[in-house]
Amino acid sequence: MASLPFDQLLAPLPGAQPCGEDMLFSAEFDSIQDARRFDDPSLDQGEWVTEIKEAD
Repeated sequence: MASLPFDQLLAPLPGAQPCGEDMLFSAEFDSIQDARRFDDPSLDQGEWVTEIKEAD
């Protein structure tokens, strides 16, 4: 059985941003947050009855 190169796997990643670009303030992050939002089905919609949004 071949062994894994643990010294390479545990070594720090090179570069200034080893985890990648910060996506917190990006449009992609905003669209993911919006897709995860859903409507509360227990709330009364009153006269503004619309289809309840469910998160994927």
